[in-house]
Order: sequence, then structure tokens, then C-alpha cells
Amino acid sequence: MRLDELLKKMDIDFFGTSQHGVGVDGAIKLIKDNNVFFLDVRTHEEYKFLQFPFAHHIPLNELPERLNEVPKEKLVITFCSSIVRAAIAYTYLLEKGFDKVKVFLGTSEQLTSLLKPKLVYNNLK
Repeated sequence: MRLDELLKKMDIDFFGTSQHGVGVDGAIKLIKDNNVFFLDVRTHEEYKFLQFPFAHHIPLNELPERLNEVPKEKLVITFCSSIVRAAIAYTYLLEKGFDKVKVFLGTSEQLTSLLKPKLVYNNLK
């Protein structure tokens, strides 16, 4: 889908109903789902300091060359440290024909909260 067509769909209903994203609570429920692909689009430098074992790391600037690593048949949830790059990756994937894409509506610090022992125990077993 072309970018101008995508942008026309991004109205108040789209954002108001969070069709574009998933929050912390939703992410907790999706981490163990084999039909969900968490896509970490942070830089290599950021990744060295904090890695998420449930996610696939492809820096945003490498996404065009590594697009074949992202499965079209799964729900793709993009994330980064501050939402900006995740939103760019989200839009890029939609333009490239991915129809099951969402943005994690939080920061990497909030995503880190998913790795607390109790949540890991309760949601990943």
C-alpha cells in the first residue's frame, strides 16, 4: 500500500481505538504467542546494552535489506527505545504489504518491566 493511502486511514478512529498499537498489558499476553514476532529496531549500540530474548533485532536502518527476516504471516510488533523508530518501522512494513503490524506503545524501559521474575513465571511458562 502506498504511503499516501496509509496516511489517509490514520484518522481519529484509527488512533483513538489503538488499532496501531499494543500497550504493556497487551504485550505481556503476546510474548509467549508463537504467532507474534517482536521486532526490535534499535541500533546495534543500544542492543549491546539491553537485549530482549523474545524479540528479533533488526536496526531500522537495516530493515530494507533484511525485510525477508520478518514473517508476513505473524503479527509483527515493532519497538525501540522511544516509539519513534518503531512507528517508522510500522509504517514501512505496512507499505511493504504487511497487514498484521502494531507498534509497542511504550518505551524500552516499560518493555523491560515485562522481564520481572513474577511476570516471566506467570506468562512464559
